[in-house]
Amino acid sequence: NQHIINEDMQLIDNFKAFGIFKENRVKVSRFECIIKTINHRIGFSGKMFITAIVPLSGLLLFGFLNLWNNYSEYTNVKNISEITHTIHDLNELSHLLQIERGLSSGYLSSKDNKFHTPLLNKRIEIDMVINLFLKNLQKVDSNNHPFLVKFMIKLKQDTIALTQIRDKIDNKSVSKSEGIAFYKKMIENIILITSEISFLNDNQEISHILSSLSSMIYMKELLGQERAFGTFFIEQRHMNKQDNQAYIKLLGQQTTYVDLINRTADIKTKASIKDFFNSPTAKKIEAYKIKMINYEYTNLESSYWFHITTKHIDSLKEIIEFHIEKMHDLVESHVANTLYQLITWLGYTLIILFLTIITAYTLDKSISFQIEHLLK
Repeated sequence: NQHIINEDMQLIDNFKAFGIFKENRVKVSRFECIIKTINHRIGFSGKMFITAIVPLSGLLLFGFLNLWNNYSEYTNVKNISEITHTIHDLNELSHLLQIERGLSSGYLSSKDNKFHTPLLNKRIEIDMVINLFLKNLQKVDSNNHPFLVKFMIKLKQDTIALTQIRDKIDNKSVSKSEGIAFYKKMIENIILITSEISFLNDNQEISHILSSLSSMIYMKELLGQERAFGTFFIEQRHMNKQDNQAYIKLLGQQTTYVDLINRTADIKTKASIKDFFNSPTAKKIEAYKIKMINYEYTNLESSYWFHITTKHIDSLKEIIEFHIEKMHDLVESHVANTLYQLITWLGYTLIILFLTIITAYTLDKSISFQIEHLLK
């Protein structure tokens, strides 16, 4: 029954073809010809269906696009959340290696082996942390983070090389510069992961925290190098011209990273860093640094230098750990927010899809009912 109107229109077209029905031909535009062709080829019910469905289809397409965008964002944030949990482990590992480097420098330069016992104890702790760090990394899906595979391979290689350099240090068959250079390279390979993570994220707030966090971790590494160099210089009671220039260059790099932190960090972080460099411990370190640069070693003690620099670095480590927790909270909050948006758009899309189906079904039944009613 619902095809009667369509068949009547076809009958009129047949009358026109046989000349039974005549119409005045008026010159029409191309657009009007297209409209007329569509009008003849699409039945009445089809026109009614298109009128109702097209707007809903547009809304449905809009819903699917937003649903896909939210799903992509949720996947990205979830991957970021998965990898950012490793920052705490790498910060702890790099911190311990920095201490080992300082103790190794003191042991290589001392004549009474006063740094040897704490050095051996620190090595045992570090080996445990390395194994735990590698186990935690293996839990992360490397398919989502391809760079982790290279990172783990490099860390395992560095761990083997670490065993070899330790033997040389114990035998004092390696130079101070060679030992410090090895630890410096290994630590940089570890903390490089923070830069990789910052490139994965496109959220501005998280990016700022990651950038300032990465700068603080690199800053701590420079302070660790300073501790190692200072321990060696004080023990040797000597700093040649080349060492002096390298030490001054190291201090300049510290200033660069302070500037980077101040550019990316929030107000509270800037205040924390300012207090860190103005602390009583920092002033004691500064007094030692001035004497070393001026070759005044008479009243300098390497054990005390190692103690105050370690205390100073530990303070920065606490600031870093606070920001790691802050970043975790922010990332988890972002994950929850994107998940909520994903569910919201999924609900919206399903509602529009349901309305589209109901509208098509209702329209079909309504047309059938109207035709049947006219035929009675």
